[in-house]
Amino acid sequence: MSVSAPSTILEPARQVPVLAQVDVVVAGAGMTGVPAAIAAARNGARTLLVERMGFLGGVAVGAWVMPWMTFHSGKGTAVVGGIGQEIVDRLAPMGGSAGHVPDTVGVASTVTPFEPEILKTLIIDMLEEAKVEVMTHTWFSAPTLEGAKLTGMFVEAKGGRGAILAKTFIDATGDADLAVACGVPYEAGRKEDGAHQPMTLMFRVANVNLDAIKAYMKAHPDEFHHQTRFADLDKAPILGVSGFFTLWRQAHLPVPRDRLLFFSTLTPGEIVVNTTRIQGLDPTSPADLYRAEAEGRHQMHAIFHWMKNGVPGFEHAVLGGAAPLVGVRESRRIIGRYVLSGQDVLKARSFDDGIARGGFPVDIHIPKGEGIHQGDIASGEGYDIPYRCLLTHEVHNLLVAGKCFSADFEAHASARATPTCMAMGQAAGTAAAMAVRQGIEPDAIDVPELRRTLRAAGAVLE
Repeated sequence: MSVSAPSTILEPARQVPVLAQVDVVVAGAGMTGVPAAIAAARNGARTLLVERMGFLGGVAVGAWVMPWMTFHSGKGTAVVGGIGQEIVDRLAPMGGSAGHVPDTVGVASTVTPFEPEILKTLIIDMLEEAKVEVMTHTWFSAPTLEGAKLTGMFVEAKGGRGAILAKTFIDATGDADLAVACGVPYEAGRKEDGAHQPMTLMFRVANVNLDAIKAYMKAHPDEFHHQTRFADLDKAPILGVSGFFTLWRQAHLPVPRDRLLFFSTLTPGEIVVNTTRIQGLDPTSPADLYRAEAEGRHQMHAIFHWMKNGVPGFEHAVLGGAAPLVGVRESRRIIGRYVLSGQDVLKARSFDDGIARGGFPVDIHIPKGEGIHQGDIASGEGYDIPYRCLLTHEVHNLLVAGKCFSADFEAHASARATPTCMAMGQAAGTAAAMAVRQGIEPDAIDVPELRRTLRAAGAVLE
């Protein structure tokens, strides 16, 4: 469903205090915005990162969207490097990641576990090293425009309303909040009915007997996802499980799902459960977000009660708590200068202006059903994301990266994966800094030069 945002009449910026005036503003400090801000600052731009929450890392740390999937193609070749890989490399010696390990579920070649609390601290360190300025507890509320140029944005913060001025802006909000407020058209949900992929409230369970679960899996292989890597169960440091199909059907839980899905964490005997399914709600509606969080908690308790009383390995399990935020798989997607298509992804297409790559399958949690639709990428290779997918027709100094970039429903179902969003963020930040340095808009920079700069910073483009 395509939507055009209405025009907004705004008060002049001079009527409120100017809180900051910088080269680049990044709206949203998730795992798109953080690499974007670091890249912009490392490339010489005075950069401000603005975040509505009191922590940095977005849904990775706030909704416990873990492990990360995936830094590799189906064949195991790297599709994401650069700042994303640097984060993994720096987490490992801090005890915050086991690196890239086999995906025992079999959907991806690798997954990358991480510890959210350690990641939060690493992000702070990396932003400080790059000299990125940061404002948390600060909400974007409205833009200021001069024709096709974004000159600033109003924010609401603890101290009241203020204005932030910059030369170039990056929308990494995940919902395209800044872009849509500027009048950039967008799509939401699938084309035929506008239905979104369901939301999920992740939760942790401790005191789990993983050895008993592995034994059950080996004894009942037909009860698990058809791509499960049974040969890796005993050697992979992280256990991913998708199945218990018969036990799930027999339980008749009030959850529109067809299986139990979870991954073990870096804490022995602990898992994070990705099984609640909250359908039919708008992730940009505050009322619907409350309903999603309430429904997610009801589903969590029903699932945990069944696990503890009906699933081998959970007899002594303890509920470790729900994530602070409900996980939103998809929200608004801008209609940019190129709309990445599902066929682009499935056919592993490359583009002359490719600035990031993805390798995760098209992974659609059915909006109005119980199952999952998976589309594997041709030949197990990765695909390119064109720079044009980050650019809008309406605002020339605005880049849009991450979950809200320009893609259709099917392509988004692959590119929404966190490592791919990290790569898009790094590309957006690098492009923004180049534009500022050259005194031009991001849509006028030399893309081959951008690609050379990204490669030199470790990004994977081929």
